[in-house]
Amino acid sequence: MQERSWWGMAALSGAFVAMALTGMRGLGMITPVGGLLMIGGWLTLAVYALRDRA
Repeated sequence: MQERSWWGMAALSGAFVAMALTGMRGLGMITPVGGLLMIGGWLTLAVYALRDRA
């Protein structure tokens, strides 16, 4: 569960930092994947939290 969120955060933030420091626009293709992985991690966390409450 936590791995998904970690990879998403690393891909999203890493792409932003790398683009800002190097100016390479090709790294922008990684950004949507990182965002989707991070959203997936948060959704997984929410599902497990709600399931444990019930």
